[in-house]
Amino acid sequence: MQVGLEVGGIARGLHQDGVLIDGRNLTSALVDTADQLAARPRRALFEASFEYRGVLVRTDLLLPAKRGWRLVEVKASASVKPVHPADVAIQAWVAEGAGVRLAETALACIDTGFVYSGEGDYRGLLAEHPMGEEIEGLRTEVPKWIRAARATLAGPEPDIEPGDQCTDPYACPFLEHCVPPQEETGYPPEILPRARPSPRHCARRVISTFARSPPGVSSTHCTSASASPRRAVCPSSTPRRSGS
Repeated sequence: MQVGLEVGGIARGLHQDGVLIDGRNLTSALVDTADQLAARPRRALFEASFEYRGVLVRTDLLLPAKRGWRLVEVKASASVKPVHPADVAIQAWVAEGAGVRLAETALACIDTGFVYSGEGDYRGLLAEHPMGEEIEGLRTEVPKWIRAARATLAGPEPDIEPGDQCTDPYACPFLEHCVPPQEETGYPPEILPRARPSPRHCARRVISTFARSPPGVSSTHCTSASASPRRAVCPSSTPRRSGS
């Protein structure tokens, strides 16, 4: 996240005469964006805010063009990822729905061949990739995505086990609700007699702690479960899974 913020700041710095829309109050941001769109001469807008059919977006760069505006989404990655066109498609759909005439859409990624010459000169750091053709077929999909999202919000809490989908491609903001952090209780395995595994071994093989450690239980009684390397199995006690 921090890297993304830094790259976004650099992108804004490449357009010295631009205007940053304050997003602390989204209602005011919408009004300020509309005012800047009508202002003359036109200037680059950073974090321009638009709302259409209940969907609000804030665009990284909105740049004046001969026949409208250029919408540029900035990513702190070295290439266009499969999820990126959908990001641009949603922003373009909302901006155009709000009345903005888009002449072009693009995605700006980091050019790995860039050489920093110093003195804050980052010209050439970002390489733009036109997204017009990439998002053309996705524009009609955006309303379907929105309807599906609203149906999910209106329905019961999904009964889905947390997994990779919770962090890929982006971390879900509700992850802690589904997997709340658990208070550490009991005794760590390394206090058992003759149990002095290396830190690397602990990190890889032992995640849970034991709720209790019966007298006489040695480290030889505890083995890693082959079917579930994230848990430790002790025949004399019940293991307790810690928060992950």
